[in-house]
Amino acid sequence: MLWGIVLKSSIEAVLEYLVVKALVGRTDVLNALQEYFIMNRSPSVIATRYGLSKHQVRGYVQRVVEKAGSIVKARVIVRKSTPYISRIRPIVRHTSYGMVRCLVCGDEMPAIVSEDHVRKHHQGLVEEYVATVIQLLKREVLKSRAKGGIDA
Repeated sequence: MLWGIVLKSSIEAVLEYLVVKALVGRTDVLNALQEYFIMNRSPSVIATRYGLSKHQVRGYVQRVVEKAGSIVKARVIVRKSTPYISRIRPIVRHTSYGMVRCLVCGDEMPAIVSEDHVRKHHQGLVEEYVATVIQLLKREVLKSRAKGGIDA
């Protein structure tokens, strides 16, 4: 800890970003990142598939790469964590055009601020999911090592 600021590892930072997207139901973003990092699809192809702009896709990719520290590390984190993060159920539900309701606290808000709401008001939940995904990834590594694999 440095001056009261908790420094997150690059893995934690990427996982937090992905968990928040899952909690607000942004499966389009999660799928787009998976297609970019795992399936090597272009931002243009991904954008068309998910109704995003190629600039949005590039922005999501850039944020993950910045948090990871490198594209190689980002690719590994997304590939390994996606099976776990895709199981997270959203905590917001769309109520009317552009509005969502938080299923945890009941607040209603514009969908555009739902990620900020989750980060600010439900950080503990985000941290729990991140910790759980990290534990699952550690188990995966241990199983791989026990089998003599090098896919850590």
